[in-house]
Amino acid sequence: MKVAALLTGRGNNTIKVMTVLPVNGHQLLYWPAMAAKSCDLITDFYVSSDCPKILAAAESCGYKRIERPAELALPTAQHVDAIIHALKVMREDGCEPDILVV
Repeated sequence: MKVAALLTGRGNNTIKVMTVLPVNGHQLLYWPAMAAKSCDLITDFYVSSDCPKILAAAESCGYKRIERPAELALPTAQHVDAIIHALKVMREDGCEPDILVV
């Protein structure tokens, strides 16, 4: 069984780039990223975002970048659509998870 982790973050948020704000000495997204990395069952790690800061921060934690298209980065965009887009990119990368942890 293949298990993959997907971090999602939108740069165009109410709080600008909230996921890279510092919390206890690390960027906020570090905490869920490393929690997933500590799970032996998760073998593939991806991040979906329109924000270069979010993508770079997640890459520094060992996540593969998925650049979100502009229409999925709008405040009106639905999270599920970003996940569906990410799954398509993951499949193209050779990762077809049985379980996706978001």
